[in-house]
Amino acid sequence: MISAVFAFFVQFQDVIPYKKAFKEASHFIELGVVFVAITLFLGLLIAWIASIGLTLLKYANFTLRKGEEDLIIQKGLLEKQQLTIPLDRIQGITIVENPFRQLLGYCSVHLESAGGTAGEKGGASVIVMPMVKKEKALNMLTELFPDYCFVIELKPAPKRAAGRYMVRSCLYAAIPIAAAVWIFWPFGLGALTAFLPVALYGYACYKAAGWNIQGGQLAIRSRILSLQTVFMQKSRIQSLELIQTWRQNQKDLASIHSVIRSGITGKKTKMSDASAADAEKIYLWYGIRKEEQVNK
Repeated sequence: MISAVFAFFVQFQDVIPYKKAFKEASHFIELGVVFVAITLFLGLLIAWIASIGLTLLKYANFTLRKGEEDLIIQKGLLEKQQLTIPLDRIQGITIVENPFRQLLGYCSVHLESAGGTAGEKGGASVIVMPMVKKEKALNMLTELFPDYCFVIELKPAPKRAAGRYMVRSCLYAAIPIAAAVWIFWPFGLGALTAFLPVALYGYACYKAAGWNIQGGQLAIRSRILSLQTVFMQKSRIQSLELIQTWRQNQKDLASIHSVIRSGITGKKTKMSDASAADAEKIYLWYGIRKEEQVNK
């Protein structure tokens, strides 16, 4: 919503009196930090409510139907849309749980398509279940895609990897925290306390990480902000890499990067800091397919 409003005003940049606007903004800031903070909060709240309204309009009357060779999605209230996804173009299935939905037991389901999706521009990730109870989603997915196994037990990252997840998160936050300390010295020292929630976020990413091999299927779970579980068939994986840095080698860890076709660049899924033995097991599992192709 904010970006849309900004884009709207940019269209009239030739007629907007910027000097007067900046002068009024400076007077507004002089009213006090608390007043400005409350105003910004109300503005963000209004934008959030408006974005929810637009989302409800976009996904109103959402219907998912399976044909003989494709999935058909119908949605929209003011602007009705129909998408057709050929089943043979589906490269992977992603279950996404943001923190709020995960707390309530809800998720959304995305299909990674390699193109040929009528109603969409090119192949990409397509939402087939915008918001649904996770248990119900798993039952529906099992019915829609009998070749996949969705009820699985994921093997987590080893305990020795927890520190790497936490340190990695702190390194990403180090520059902005250091900048805050330098700019607002000495009061900026309070920004150092931000390392605590950042480290907890890293630990949450560690707890979320996991993988599973079920026949010809690989599942990898990871977290950036939302929890994502990606289900991939071996025959659909374009490439799979085993990566081990010298620091990982010291702790007997390794990472697996897999790529499936989705959109222009493809979708990369990472299992960071798995045990070296587990990473090798995944790599060899995928390598069997390559050997079979060479023999053919």
